[in-house]
Amino acid sequence: MTTPQPIKGAEGLPSQWAFTEDLAGFDIPIRLEGEIGDVMVRGTIPDSIDGTFYRVAQDLATPAPKGLSPIGGSGSVTAFRIHKGHVDFKVRYVHNDRYKIERNAKKTLWSDIMNEPLSHHPCISAVLGATSNTNVIHWAGRLLALVEIHPAYSMDPDTLETTGEDPFGDQITTTSFTAHPHLDPHVDELVTYSLDFMKQEIIAYSIDRQGIVKNEHLFKQSMPGTVHDMAITDNWNVFCQWPTLPNPSQEPGASPIIWDTERPAMFIVTPRRPESPLKGSGWKPYESRVYTHPYNSEILHTAGAWEEDGKIFFEGVWPHHGHFPFWQQANGKPVAKTELCDLVRLEIDPSKPSDSQIPDPVVLVDIPNEFCRIDERYQCRKYDHIFMNVFYSEDGSLDLFENKHIYQGLNATAMLTKSTGELKVYYPGPQCRCQEPVHIPRSDDAPEGDGYIIFAVDRLDVNLTNVVILDTAGDFQTPVAVIELPMRMRAQIHGNWVDARELSGKPLVVPPPLTHMNWHRTKPNRGNQQRPRRHQQKCGAGHSIARSPVQRQANMFRKTALIVLAVAARVQADFMVYTAPPIPTSAIPTFANPSDASSWTTSVFLNANLAYGAFTRSLGEPYQSSLTSARSEIDAWVATASNYSIPAEVTMADETPTYFSMPDWYTALPSRARAFKELQVSDQFSIVRNVIAARATSASASDSTGAAMPTARPGEWMRAEFGVLAAAAAAAFL
Repeated sequence: MTTPQPIKGAEGLPSQWAFTEDLAGFDIPIRLEGEIGDVMVRGTIPDSIDGTFYRVAQDLATPAPKGLSPIGGSGSVTAFRIHKGHVDFKVRYVHNDRYKIERNAKKTLWSDIMNEPLSHHPCISAVLGATSNTNVIHWAGRLLALVEIHPAYSMDPDTLETTGEDPFGDQITTTSFTAHPHLDPHVDELVTYSLDFMKQEIIAYSIDRQGIVKNEHLFKQSMPGTVHDMAITDNWNVFCQWPTLPNPSQEPGASPIIWDTERPAMFIVTPRRPESPLKGSGWKPYESRVYTHPYNSEILHTAGAWEEDGKIFFEGVWPHHGHFPFWQQANGKPVAKTELCDLVRLEIDPSKPSDSQIPDPVVLVDIPNEFCRIDERYQCRKYDHIFMNVFYSEDGSLDLFENKHIYQGLNATAMLTKSTGELKVYYPGPQCRCQEPVHIPRSDDAPEGDGYIIFAVDRLDVNLTNVVILDTAGDFQTPVAVIELPMRMRAQIHGNWVDARELSGKPLVVPPPLTHMNWHRTKPNRGNQQRPRRHQQKCGAGHSIARSPVQRQANMFRKTALIVLAVAARVQADFMVYTAPPIPTSAIPTFANPSDASSWTTSVFLNANLAYGAFTRSLGEPYQSSLTSARSEIDAWVATASNYSIPAEVTMADETPTYFSMPDWYTALPSRARAFKELQVSDQFSIVRNVIAARATSASASDSTGAAMPTARPGEWMRAEFGVLAAAAAAAFL
């Protein structure tokens, strides 16, 4: 992106908002929190894609001095929730301490993410300066926003509300949480670590799905260095240490970290189970070893890793030089203007002693590339496909890449098939930049690499961001679908796909409730004159504010007609849902004989039905017109209806589940279905309560004499019977 310019005539006007720079170049802060329901989609998203694509970017929330590090902005998390081909979108900042302080101060108070505390504003010396802007993952029921030099912040996966800091801090004391933990799906645990850059300490550990910390291992680095990513196999952790040092210079504007051009690439290996290393490996408990390669480089990001013949193999991005242009070099020379990166395979023999040299890397892709990802089901296993962003040139030259570092030139997305060497490339056209791709399996048992990849594309010429979905089995040229945001987003750093089965089932963007509706009806003896109904206001599931009898009758008839049509002609209601307030048990007598309870309940049921029939018959002339309208509405809806997943406990004919709070699956029902059903049940139960009150003195003799122990309570049976009608309304919309 070129440097933005003010509008004509405003060139001389001052602004506290300097145009900021991110890793991909100059970019204007967006500073947006909001949501869009049912985002525009071009093409058709397959139904098998059901879940949420989370991504995080850095986006300054307050004015900052010119020259602030491109990775120093506040974390901004975006979510694209996909279900049945529809997409909801939400974006929110991570509301950590730094964000709150700076938003209230309306200015940036931290000078850089790793500068000495004395360089920050003095009023925030005791505040944690986390940016939470590098990665976002879902684990142990939490969404975690990560930056590697500070603890994780947890967020609600549905609302994106920030809910806490350091969620595992009550079990392990660390100064940070890596931005690149790795999930081992075969033992269902998250492998992670904490780096204390100044103390040269790393704590490796794992977290199970219940959030329990295990396998803690503290070890020292032989020399300082940042560790951005790692690789894991069944038995080993490999920490990819960069040749970086704290900058001893205290001059204003000095880079907090420098690249030591004289150091080799380093890899620290530790056992996954530190107390019991692999038998026969020769490793002692809690041992760590260092392996090196003489080339002055490092692994930026890993794709995957596995073990074979006792050796560790892992693959990742291997830059030719220091890859951040804003980090100075120890020799005083400027960082190379053109940054090239290869995709390589590395090999470590853990049976060799510490400080052994590893073989030269095997180059898999030699065009500039970054952000390599795999089918995550194959972590710790051999795999054949790697997805990545690449620099693509239609004529095959690197001329357009001249004087660009790697993050400015990623204009395409590629899929490598290692067994054949084939590299398929999707190029979205000029003036585009692609962001990290994420793989979505076609099904649980799909072959490795089979499915879809999803990634964002910034369209710089029209200032918009699209999200592209490609089929890995297709030609890799034509997307199956494109999510078209009506705006641009900040370039993400990392993102991940979370299957819907791991989430709550709640909508990301809640549809508006069908309350305060202004319906019209024809008033008798006034021709075609129309007048609006007074607003109906609902207060939670099954509760209604009082309405006039005429209003209630007109509204109830329309809903009754819908239900009758649905039950009679459209659906087989085989489950029951009860959403109205419970009938107080104090209003229902007890009986010593179950047959008496059944007789009493049947009598109440029949009387309530008669009362309800009289209620609907009182509607009068609007009957035929309302019936016709209802039939048309049902017919139109049935033509486009789709199924919703209802728990087996609800659909089982021999079960009558009772909920005392609104279940998650129920909130996912179409809003009009909920509105129809809840009002219907509320009115029916109002009639039932009146009938029970009228019969309160007609309980059996055993009840009046005070039986010692009630043997039957008809309330639940009666609720179930009335629930059938309510269920019919719900079933009509399932």
